[in-house]
Amino acid sequence: MPAFERYLPLDSQWFMFGISWLLIAVFVLLCDWVEDVAARRKPRLLP
Repeated sequence: MPAFERYLPLDSQWFMFGISWLLIAVFVLLCDWVEDVAARRKPRLLP
């Protein structure tokens, strides 16, 4: 049994909901950062 299954409540819907929103937020910020870098602008947190 992997260690993360032992310590994280993977059967909880609220835990998975929170992790999903966290991953979505990280993905959106990364896309925004890549767009700024590609346009040779200074990366900013808020567009």
